[in-house]
Amino acid sequence: MIDTGQRSSLMAFDGWVMDGGVPDGRSPDDLDHPDDWVLCEIGDLGEILEVELSGDLDDGRVQDLTEQLEACQELAKDMHRLRAKQEDLKRVIMARVDPNQAEAARSLPLSAEQQTQQNELRREYTNFSKLLAEAEEALTLLKTRIASLSSASGRGTTNVPTVEAVMKTITKMTSMVEKRSGDIDVLETQLRRMRLETPSREESPSFRTPQSRRSILLSPDATPARSMRQSLSSSVMSLGTPVKTSTPRKKVSGYSRDEKGDLMDKRAKRQAILGRLKDNVQKKGVSVWNMEDIE
Repeated sequence: MIDTGQRSSLMAFDGWVMDGGVPDGRSPDDLDHPDDWVLCEIGDLGEILEVELSGDLDDGRVQDLTEQLEACQELAKDMHRLRAKQEDLKRVIMARVDPNQAEAARSLPLSAEQQTQQNELRREYTNFSKLLAEAEEALTLLKTRIASLSSASGRGTTNVPTVEAVMKTITKMTSMVEKRSGDIDVLETQLRRMRLETPSREESPSFRTPQSRRSILLSPDATPARSMRQSLSSSVMSLGTPVKTSTPRKKVSGYSRDEKGDLMDKRAKRQAILGRLKDNVQKKGVSVWNMEDIE
């Protein structure tokens, strides 16, 4: 009886296994449910594995293994950078939320990422400064070449001054103007002294009045250069002559109203002359001179 039951069970199982397949056949989607497969569907399974899945496996095969490994390494480095940035953002947020931690955050050393960025910025700035200097040098050379070509084509053999020559000329002209201004100050001081001296000193040849000096300077025999030399020599002689201590100098309160007016007029005239000189120099502009002629 037991054998008969077992035999019938085995025959039923064998019939289900051998004849219980899907009539329409199996597809790759049925691989997700392995318990539904039976023994009679082994052929369908082999066909799916050999025909359909082989192409998918070939398409999904890793190509260029070396490049894929390098890409994975780059992704790992990016992951470390992102984590470092995440930590930096956490510190910034904590410093914003809690002001007491702001000082502690400032005292912390720079992270590796920040140090790398700082070094990179320094290198970029150094390179930029170098390129800027090279560009300025090239621009100077280009201007010199353009000037030389223009002079050779239309202006004959005119010597083109260099930047150094122009700067030296400007410096020399400035020193000359300052020297002349100093001479004018000396002359003005001597004129004031002559007006403050006693009548006996004023009548001496070396301490004449401004009117007598003016008459000498404006005489027909006197040239501008000779007059300037005489005025400068007289100024030097007056500076070298010891001043008598017996005659006290007049204070501001000792001047009369007319004398004060004359002094103010002279000062205004001097300022006007200097102003006109400055305006004329600015209008005329820079004049290029040969350094050999100046020296």
